[in-house]
Amino acid sequence: MTTLHLGVTDIAYTEDGQSTTTGDVAQILEKNYGVMQVFFDLHGDEIASQIAAKLIGTMQDKDNSTALNMRELVIPEIHALFAEYLETEEYAATTGITTWAALEGHRSTNKSVTANGKGTRPAFVDSSRYKDSMKGWLTP
Repeated sequence: MTTLHLGVTDIAYTEDGQSTTTGDVAQILEKNYGVMQVFFDLHGDEIASQIAAKLIGTMQDKDNSTALNMRELVIPEIHALFAEYLETEEYAATTGITTWAALEGHRSTNKSVTANGKGTRPAFVDSSRYKDSMKGWLTP
């Protein structure tokens, strides 16, 4: 059975004097908000199409005598779809939920600057590490 994984590349970083990782952030956001679950619920059909296209393309690129290596097949199009989902605030539009930090335009990288000059920014897009490190991949 092939399994689809939605997760992040685990990157360590320090903000406000505290060390954390993108994996830690992803776990907190999933536990408290279900960000990736909502993404999958909304875009499951598109993700399935991207997987099919990736598998077909990968098989077409392989020599007929070479076995397909399915140890881990990353699908970059899922990352692009997830980034758009966050930037367009589709989560908030669907669930009616946002975060205080997003409403206030709080950014850990520069607390005096807001994302769009209106005092707001998309939820779950602070330093962009979470968004940028997201990936979708298949394993056998």
